[in-house]
Amino acid sequence: MAASTAPVAPPVAGSTPSVEASPPPRAEQFDWLRQWYPVNVVETMDLTRPHKVPLLGLNLVAWNDGPVVDGRKQEGAWRVFEDACPHRLGPLSEGRVEEDGTLLCSYHGWRFDGGGDCADLPYAFSDKQRCNDRASCSSYPSRVIDGMLW
Repeated sequence: MAASTAPVAPPVAGSTPSVEASPPPRAEQFDWLRQWYPVNVVETMDLTRPHKVPLLGLNLVAWNDGPVVDGRKQEGAWRVFEDACPHRLGPLSEGRVEEDGTLLCSYHGWRFDGGGDCADLPYAFSDKQRCNDRASCSSYPSRVIDGMLW
């Protein structure tokens, strides 16, 4: 059977063409999580404790990793982590900042350094048990500009 060679009529205005046109190119999607947001005025934040920070539906914790020197807390860098300990998802905002500037989870005593790595497991017997890649916190970039934590 031979293919039909009959001419195809042009589409009528208001009708749907028989051949689907390719969709128009999509504009790049805006990524809300890859932007900077003001979190808090730094001078209103206590250097000695973690602060719960809700942002865009995320639960975050902000804390300062400065050590205690001669009985006084020194200002270090402000850190922002997901407010969940990687061990049992306990809120890190309910923990405390230790004298060496690490963040301690109040539930099981895990401590985290400013980069999110596990700094200490109180019940680990060997260095091999102490730090594991899975024992790291999810951290976010942060900076202080004009007295505002971003």
